[in-house]
Amino acid sequence: MGWCCPRQLRGGPREEAGLGYRLRRPAWGRGYATEVSQALLAKGFARLGIRMVWAETMTVNHPLRNVKEKLGMTLAESIPHRTT
Repeated sequence: MGWCCPRQLRGGPREEAGLGYRLRRPAWGRGYATEVSQALLAKGFARLGIRMVWAETMTVNHPLRNVKEKLGMTLAESIPHRTT
């Protein structure tokens, strides 16, 4: 079906993690991304000592942006993407 994990930036603070996941197309739109992310965040905050979680999503990826909003995440920064 895919994978989901918290990931730390190499050399970054141990109490910060990025939320990363990839799901195969048949799993899209079924709520799995939200459900697994909620469980992962709960474990990260309660048992792994994580205090801050970040995620990256392309602006045009509205379904993934909706997942982040359901998790209570807020947009902190937009980074322009060069097309050339």
